[in-house]
Amino acid sequence: VEFILQNTRALNGVAEFHPWHAHGYSFYIVGRGTGIFDPEKDVGTYNEVIPVLRDTVTLYPLNWVALRFVASNPGAWFFHCHLLSHQVMGMGFMVVTQPDMLP
Repeated sequence: VEFILQNTRALNGVAEFHPWHAHGYSFYIVGRGTGIFDPEKDVGTYNEVIPVLRDTVTLYPLNWVALRFVASNPGAWFFHCHLLSHQVMGMGFMVVTQPDMLP
């Protein structure tokens, strides 16, 4: 599974740091960049040889980050910005993997 997290300006014109955290998985940080992610050029810059393995990544203002993980742990897992005020605003979602394996 691959996620691209994109950080742009909020409605108030501000771009903030976002420490994104995954429950149930660690992920590989295969790419980062500035500006808007462009799949035509940015995928070619990925580090697929020795990517960093983490369960939290900082998404910098006006940047993007590409994450990959193997969906081998059945469950419904929370993936969210670690700042509580951002979670309250809805900056998080559930990742459901292997739903046929769940009770």
